[in-house]
Amino acid sequence: MHNNRFHFHKEERLTSQLIIEQLFAQNSKGLFKFPFKVSILFTELPGTFPAQVLISVSSRRFKRAHDRNRIKRQIREIYRLHKNELYTTLQRNNKQAAILITYIGKTPLPYQQLNIPLQEVLTKLVEQHVT
Repeated sequence: MHNNRFHFHKEERLTSQLIIEQLFAQNSKGLFKFPFKVSILFTELPGTFPAQVLISVSSRRFKRAHDRNRIKRQIREIYRLHKNELYTTLQRNNKQAAILITYIGKTPLPYQQLNIPLQEVLTKLVEQHVT
């Protein structure tokens, strides 16, 4: 694992259009904990990181870009702080995963109300899908 475990590197962002399409196609499978829906796809990823993440916030629900960007920034920060368990488990099982985190809430929530549900979803993701 990289020694910068609390950083969120550019290579950790999911950019492959093919993998993104596969994630959205299988979007019905996944974990749900309001206000998040998380999908995971085990596949070979470019780069050395065990996981790449895509964060999605609907422009239909949030018309203003600054609202969407703020929510994405909060989600990215929570993921950055709590990805270590996921990375450790993926590396131990010799897997790579593409993760889609979709915000399905109708209103922007404060950081504290986003932190606990996303932590729970990431923990459940590790328990159910990775191990």
